Amino acid sequence: TGGGRRRMARGAILGDWTHRRGDAGGARALLADVGRARPVLAWAWRPPHGGRVDQVRIMRGVVHVATMAPPDPDAPGWEHGTMFALEASTGRVIASRVLADPVPVAALSIDHGVLHVVATRRDEPIFVYELGAFDLRPRRRSRIELDDEQREDVLDAWHGPQGGTWLEVEGRAGRARSYAFAAEGPVVVRG
Repeated sequence: TGGGRRRMARGAILGDWTHRRGDAGGARALLADVGRARPVLAWAWRPPHGGRVDQVRIMRGVVHVATMAPPDPDAPGWEHGTMFALEASTGRVIASRVLADPVPVAALSIDHGVLHVVATRRDEPIFVYELGAFDLRPRRRSRIELDDEQREDVLDAWHGPQGGTWLEVEGRAGRARSYAFAAEGPVVVRG
């Protein structure tokens, strides 16, 4: 792991990985003495519901994992994402939270002790959840709608420093990637 606060220990880097690209600045690079690093597997974890792991972020000794339940043959498309907070040193589950809407997690970031979760699937609204980073208690849920012609998928998202959410959107039918900003609360973004 890396990004954010870093410290060198036995040739390896330990620190926070709070966004898809490592840190809020999107560094995508780590400094390490790989010649001296001797990584070992400390623990392994699988979602208790038997589904898949979608996203992983790390902050202050807590591993945040977004999972998706396996398909339900009796209710296809109604599977819910579940967030887990794991103790980084042991893999013990500290907290878990099933998301209210039946859509997978598209983006995940941590900022100032708040876990920002963006969940959606094609042709569905975009839901933004704010959860406590350590206890996963709900703080806020909002919905963002983009023009149907604008979006094929949400690739990434960031919480704005003054609130709101930035989205990196993959365009439909060959349209280029674009970015959209949604202010706090339910919003419709057109562009």
